[in-house]
Amino acid sequence: MDKDMNENLKVIITDCDHDSIQIEKDVFKKAGIPVELKQCRTEEDVIRDCQDADVFIVQYAPITRKVMEACPKLKYVVRYGVGVDTVEMNGDGFTTAVKEGQSVKKGDLLLTMDLKKIKAAGHPTTVIMAVTNTDEFAEVKQTSAKTANAGDSL
Repeated sequence: MDKDMNENLKVIITDCDHDSIQIEKDVFKKAGIPVELKQCRTEEDVIRDCQDADVFIVQYAPITRKVMEACPKLKYVVRYGVGVDTVEMNGDGFTTAVKEGQSVKKGDLLLTMDLKKIKAAGHPTTVIMAVTNTDEFAEVKQTSAKTANAGDSL
């Protein structure tokens, strides 16, 4: 997608409890995409404040059928977090190993997930890996669907 097309997109971070969204602003600015932060807590907040968005980045805000029907331009909903369908666990079973803003390098432990606890809560133990800097690679392709362990090359 070229930069002119990106300027027509509207990205809204519906809610966020991070100290800063500067990283998000920098990434979207580089792509030529404007981004706004709202602090929506309810379905009504999202409908009122985000109707003209093409993309939602969500932490806790409820994105219900009613919200999606009220936001006709919406194409993507992206969730901050780790895990699949684990929001109601409120972080239980997840332990961070770094602090926000801390520099990390290849091989650093970022977090641990208690897969037994997640599975016992009725959730899948799938981990989705998203590559967001694909422009830095000649090619990004899946080469394996095996279980990865700490230290494995992906």
